[in-house]
Amino acid sequence: MLHRVDPNVQDVQPAANSSTGQPGRASGMSRPGRVNTVVDSQLSGGDWGLRLQQSNDNALVRNTTNSSYESIQLLGSNGNRVADSVIDGDGIVVRGSGNAIVGATIPGGGSLARPVLIEGDANVLRDSSIGAPFAGQPWAAVTVAGGAGNVVRDNDVVDVDLLAPFPQDGIFVASVATGTRLVGNFVSTFSDDGIDVESPGSVLRFNTANDNGDLGIEAVGGVVGVGNSASGNGNPSQCVGVTC
Repeated sequence: MLHRVDPNVQDVQPAANSSTGQPGRASGMSRPGRVNTVVDSQLSGGDWGLRLQQSNDNALVRNTTNSSYESIQLLGSNGNRVADSVIDGDGIVVRGSGNAIVGATIPGGGSLARPVLIEGDANVLRDSSIGAPFAGQPWAAVTVAGGAGNVVRDNDVVDVDLLAPFPQDGIFVASVATGTRLVGNFVSTFSDDGIDVESPGSVLRFNTANDNGDLGIEAVGGVVGVGNSASGNGNPSQCVGVTC
């Protein structure tokens, strides 16, 4: 296990690691011109695996995290990059702006939090593989809960079956999230809709939503849709609000 951290800054710290089991805490502000990197680490146990709190422009690369609550937290933190990591347990929460989650594997299934929760502005989730939330909660695998200009693109968002006791969407965009763009995602086998967009002005381009329990894509009026497709969904309409 290797942690590469700028010795002059203490913004990034693992919550617990598989070697020592000792808890840590991430806090403080990034100093101008300083960038921290946590790379090739295996972190497990505790309430969270990696936490950035009011900490900017850091890189979390090729880490594996598994915790009992939100394996990675970006809280009030901007311009961070999470790349090529396995985010197990209760997934990742992004409450900041300009963050990028790229090439992540997020199996889902944690009982306390959504696999991906995004709030804040201009965050990007792309080229990632994302599983379903815990079956006992009416959550989506990817939730854009607020903010402006967030982008979810080129992800595979796939459940294992249609049998969740609560309706679950693959990707959900809340009404208060403005200017969200969903591009090139593949979404399949969720008990409710593959993609559910409740915010007018969102843009959906070239997404595929197949074999979900209700609609492939459900969108309110004012959503812009181009080149989307859906098949094999439980509702014969396949898509509402955009053309598939």
